[in-house]
Amino acid sequence: MSVTKMEEMDLKNIVTKIVREVAAGTEDMAIPVEMSARHVHLTPEDVQALFGRDAQLTLKRNLSLPGFLAEERVSIVTAKGVFQNVAVLGPVREHTQVELSAADAFALGIKPPVNISGDFTGAEDVYLIGSHGMIYAKNSAIIAQAHIHLSQEEAEQMGLADRDLVRAELEGRRPLIMNNVMIRVGEGMHAMMHIDMDEANASGYDSAKRARIRK
Repeated sequence: MSVTKMEEMDLKNIVTKIVREVAAGTEDMAIPVEMSARHVHLTPEDVQALFGRDAQLTLKRNLSLPGFLAEERVSIVTAKGVFQNVAVLGPVREHTQVELSAADAFALGIKPPVNISGDFTGAEDVYLIGSHGMIYAKNSAIIAQAHIHLSQEEAEQMGLADRDLVRAELEGRRPLIMNNVMIRVGEGMHAMMHIDMDEANASGYDSAKRARIRK
């Protein structure tokens, strides 16, 4: 069956309308924002090195997304600075990861890259001290890139995919537009933006903070 020129124009108009509606829906969605302070993810081996033989992370409370805050705490140490009583998040991972803000990194005298979680390209080295020992966490310290978690369904509704980069407008008394915010799509996730302490301070963060995606 041949398609007339008029039918082609109608089809293009329909597609254009759908694309615009999807984009409008994306920008209308107010996404909750959580501030993520400095914290550490550990491998099973490092958990035992820091907290004793056969040690496992102890659940303190569940997080809003998959994962939990552990009872255990560590100190982050470099030649130029120390942070004590740093949160440890579970479950364990394949690679120990230390997530800092730029201000944290400055205080420690290191220059970690701004990477998405799990990317250790250029990551800095630090020492970690637990209740039973110390480790040299090589290639572990990064500044976490701001990101927005979405479920697969939410991502499809917004026309987005895992690792897409978007602009995000943080609303409130100190509105802030952030570029290069990465979309993370995963099982068990739901719409939530994560920013670090520096970004939270810049945007006047409180628990009611919301963000909107601007493509």
